[in-house]
Amino acid sequence: MSNNDAPDGDGSETANASGFGRPGPDQPDFGYGGQSGQSPHPVAGAGQEQPSYGGPGQPGPQPYGPSRHYEPAGVGGSGPGNRGKLPFILGGVGLAFVLVVVLIIVAVVHTVAGGGAAEAGPAGGSSASSKAEKASDVVHGYLDALAAGDSAKALGLLSKQPSDPSLMTDEVLKASRKAAPITAIAVPEVTDKYAYQVSASYKLGDRLVDAKFSIDDSSGHYLISDGYAEIDLSYTAEGLPLTINGVKVAADKVALFPGAYVLGTTADYITLGSGADFLVQQPNDYPRIEAKPSLTAAGQRVFKEKVATAINACLASKKLKAGCGLDLPSSVDGYKFKEGTVKRTLNAESRWKIKGIKGELDYSAPTVAESDFYAYIETKVDGAKGGRTYRGLGYYGGANSFGSPKIDMSAKKLTVEWED
Repeated sequence: MSNNDAPDGDGSETANASGFGRPGPDQPDFGYGGQSGQSPHPVAGAGQEQPSYGGPGQPGPQPYGPSRHYEPAGVGGSGPGNRGKLPFILGGVGLAFVLVVVLIIVAVVHTVAGGGAAEAGPAGGSSASSKAEKASDVVHGYLDALAAGDSAKALGLLSKQPSDPSLMTDEVLKASRKAAPITAIAVPEVTDKYAYQVSASYKLGDRLVDAKFSIDDSSGHYLISDGYAEIDLSYTAEGLPLTINGVKVAADKVALFPGAYVLGTTADYITLGSGADFLVQQPNDYPRIEAKPSLTAAGQRVFKEKVATAINACLASKKLKAGCGLDLPSSVDGYKFKEGTVKRTLNAESRWKIKGIKGELDYSAPTVAESDFYAYIETKVDGAKGGRTYRGLGYYGGANSFGSPKIDMSAKKLTVEWED
């Protein structure tokens, strides 16, 4: 092996390998075995300038010169000393590069494991995380959560929680999404870190909505300060047990996400009509709710059946007090009526009116169905006066017409009551 070649083995031939151990007789004292710039022999001509090593037209290194200071490997040229050290310098650089890559990987893994990585947001650069980087991110994330029916995520993006979130649930949002899904969400990017309001547009069913959301960053994160509407139901169908999207309403004032809602009631046989369906288009919306309580078809059928049964019972009764508004007094003008002799009959017109009877809910008491139909009744009764008995006396008075039938349709037992 030439004295000018780098060692291929493990460096055990130190006597002939440049850069290891003691220098050979024809090698300069340079490498791991010696100190550059120092000579093991007395220096002759100290202070004289030494030519640059490896330059064009310059002689190679001399074993014994006035000054033996050498350039680092890879800088001064391709002399025999540099050729021996180059593989190890390159190896050191490669090792350092590997160490840097490993450290970077460890740092990234540590950051992600510690929660330092930002949560990936939905398409368009938004983020559903409460640690949104931009004010527009939190608005986009909020609308995305509503569109997906994720009430927990939506609530987590609000700076102030509602006092009663019982109607801000996945169940309520599911019905809302079915009736009018939120689509076509567009939130222009807001880079102003001091932004206090963000505009957004989206479709709620077929309706295009332009909305504004107020931003609160007092917690150190961007959150929405007014993401829901508060609806007052105290004057809507007062007295009826209400539901919204099938969930029971527990208070007069309710908090609702933007969405589609159906106001209903748990009262049997009663509906609030299509006017009770409403949209909360955006935060702080005040939707117009036109609830018109009325009997359902089943409610009308039950009302008519109950009233007709009561009428037939009253007509069949021979008592003075038959009910249904048909009660006779015990005497009139000196005639004393005999109990158990009353006969009541209907003419054809009255029978037709009874067949067409229809109930209406009382505005002031919307669980009560009533009817103000009028039907004339022919009444006859036996009586006595001055010691004489009279049969089939015709009676003409208030007892010749029915009263107004009423039924509380929310009661467990439906009973007809009559009002004069």
